[in-house]
Amino acid sequence: MPAVKVWMLQNQLGRRNLNDYQRSEIALQLEDLLKGQAKVRQLAGLRQYAPDEDTVKQNSAEREAGQSRDAVAQTSGVSHNTIDKVKTIRAAAIPEVQDMARSGAVSIHAASQIAALPETKPH
Repeated sequence: MPAVKVWMLQNQLGRRNLNDYQRSEIALQLEDLLKGQAKVRQLAGLRQYAPDEDTVKQNSAEREAGQSRDAVAQTSGVSHNTIDKVKTIRAAAIPEVQDMARSGAVSIHAASQIAALPETKPH
């Protein structure tokens, strides 16, 4: 089933009418699937070569975060910084800012800066 989802998402990335934010959103869905596949490969490697399991897990987790981000960025045709900014927007921005970035009314950079602003409470 994950292979079918990967194929569907990669097919969607082939659409020419997507802006960078939309491409990044699709790519982030793909990232979750790629991480799952990477974990399966890591577990197979750990079983085969397990010198110090804690060290191996820590090092592989650090490598995986960078590798999956870079793979997703390359697949979607945007930079890894753009992927990081879209993650910030999705995690911290209000829905209106997300919608504006999705429609292209606001740039990804501007939306990520808005998302990074601290919340202010009315007096």
